[in-house]
Amino acid sequence: MTYPYPMIRVSTFGKFVVERLSTVPGQETASPQYTRVEDEEWGGRNHGRNLLKLLVCSDCRRAPRDVLLEMLWPDAEKRHADRYLNSAAWVLRRVLRAPGGSSLLSTLRPGNDLTIYELADQEQLWVDADAFLDLLAEAEQAEREGHDPLPWLEKAQELAHGEFLVEDLYHAWADQLRQSVNAARHRCLHWLADHYEQRGLSGRAETLLYIALKKDPADEDVLYRLMRVLASQGRAREALACYERTKRVLLREQQVQPLARTRELAEQIRNESVVVEHRTISIATSTITPSLFSESSTGGVLTPPPPSSFMPAIPMETGVVDYATWFGAKIAYLNDKIDQWMKQTISYDQLQAMLDQEISMFDEVKPQDDSQAYTLSRRQALVAIAALPVALLSSIQQKPTSALMIEELLSRCAASITAGWHLLRGSEFYTVEQMLATYLPTLVMLTQQPSRYQRTAANLVTQGYRLRGIVALHQNDLRAREMCCQQALYYSEIAEHPSLLVSALISLASTFYYSQDPTKAALIYQKALTYKKEISPLQLARLYAELAVVCAQMRREQEALAYLDLAHNLFPEHPENDPSFLYAEFTPSSMYLEEGLTFLALTQYHPDREYGQKAWDVFARVEVPQPKSIVPERIRVEIINHQAGTALALKDQELFRTYLEKGIRGATTLSSKQRRREAVETYKQARVVWSNDSRIKELADLFLMNE
Repeated sequence: MTYPYPMIRVSTFGKFVVERLSTVPGQETASPQYTRVEDEEWGGRNHGRNLLKLLVCSDCRRAPRDVLLEMLWPDAEKRHADRYLNSAAWVLRRVLRAPGGSSLLSTLRPGNDLTIYELADQEQLWVDADAFLDLLAEAEQAEREGHDPLPWLEKAQELAHGEFLVEDLYHAWADQLRQSVNAARHRCLHWLADHYEQRGLSGRAETLLYIALKKDPADEDVLYRLMRVLASQGRAREALACYERTKRVLLREQQVQPLARTRELAEQIRNESVVVEHRTISIATSTITPSLFSESSTGGVLTPPPPSSFMPAIPMETGVVDYATWFGAKIAYLNDKIDQWMKQTISYDQLQAMLDQEISMFDEVKPQDDSQAYTLSRRQALVAIAALPVALLSSIQQKPTSALMIEELLSRCAASITAGWHLLRGSEFYTVEQMLATYLPTLVMLTQQPSRYQRTAANLVTQGYRLRGIVALHQNDLRAREMCCQQALYYSEIAEHPSLLVSALISLASTFYYSQDPTKAALIYQKALTYKKEISPLQLARLYAELAVVCAQMRREQEALAYLDLAHNLFPEHPENDPSFLYAEFTPSSMYLEEGLTFLALTQYHPDREYGQKAWDVFARVEVPQPKSIVPERIRVEIINHQAGTALALKDQELFRTYLEKGIRGATTLSSKQRRREAVETYKQARVVWSNDSRIKELADLFLMNE
């Protein structure tokens, strides 16, 4: 008999529980009754339970018999393992038997002596972890279609209580689903807190974060957000109490200090400075006024002069360069340019290209020495541009929106996103994430219905989600990155912009590269190649270069080298002149990265062909200063990490130690969990290669010193 609800329910969060439908035929209700399967039905052993857990964690809920034997009883003799599996399958079939029907565990024999065990689908055999992931997917779909995702988020949050398969923390077969679930739980928590804060429900956000921090007092992401929520309400003492509690836990359990950004926020709160809130960065950076700029070295707040030239002269007084005044003049000039755009007939692409060129000229005045005044003034200028939409959004929310106001918003968002690309060449992940949170939902709304602004808004939304994907990557949240890339792909199709679509596909493919799934990455790159006649040489060069890497990882040597040649032949002499340069994200340093990665991957399979030395030579090019070529910091640190990996492949311990240390420190300065993870993985490999070397073991201290 068919029921409108599952026959079996499996709970994986917290205590593992299996429940069987107890509603009898003819008495179906809207609230069916379930009875827990007690220990006696499992036969007094865990074999049946473990078989169920493993199948739940397997792709498509199915696994071949030989895989099950290897996973569940790797050390048992074959005859004993066969007996255990037969017994486990018999018990599980009985437990999963539907009333008056067949079991929800099937045995498939497709031939060639292959036996596959398979569980029924979610409609018949409901698993809370799968339901949780489905709810998040529905929330994404709802938001994409302009609906409120909050109901789905709240249901998902309510469902995911307790650790996933807590009794199986050290079983490798649960790792993949565990990582996906934990990443999704983290995303759900912060996404839900976002919505509560945006709706003025700070109390709900606070409760949510307090509960999460109580469960895991060492979770600094939760701590950081909770501190901001409390401080924004003037509750500095409570915020600092939470900080001190987490600090004690970290010192006691992990022997580390809180991260730099957490320490800095605590110090800001102590000094009663302006606390960064969710929807704005600060009052000082939300408007372009003379007060934006710091005091000059000569004292006194500077008033930027009106724009008078393309490159205003750098003011100097008593021989000291006054960068604040120069950047003030430059910002005033750019603000005027953005306002003038409203009276012209150029496209938003052209507006972004113009702003990109103007912002790139910031580096024309960069001093040879490491000038703090220059660095601070440049950052403030970029943040000011990134904050341009904020003030206008409050006006839009307070009064009816006119066509002129929408056009002004779009131009400011285009400027903000342009600044965002430049900010992500440094370490401003948090700044970009928070600015996007203020206006991306509004842009998404503009894409939901046909209008003359729909495609333009979709263009900007595509770029916004790609920026969010970069932030997610450096938070080491690959599931969130994948979701952002999928969103970027969706909106690029609305924008009807092939170049943006290909850039979204490249970002999605690279997500699977970072997930160590080159086969899936290659399939997406090949899909992007179908648009090769519609994109610029720079983007096609990036596509070929990244294809070369994944082909090398799949042992397709000749294809990898051929794609690398194609990339070199297409890479323009002046990539900055390419129309897609801003969002293509493919500078000369990126080319060095992909070429080096190709050779490094080939080294693994062809150690006798000097690919290791080729990789080293290519990576080393980034250390040679080149005129008008800025190396994004996140790319520089990634290359450093791979230089350490190349030194390991070459068995050069001195070089390995040098570059591993650089990579760890770079990841710390960058505040990138992804770059840190790369350094950790390389170090683990070194511990295998030089297992008895005390100098390698001592390097573990670097990770503690650079938390």
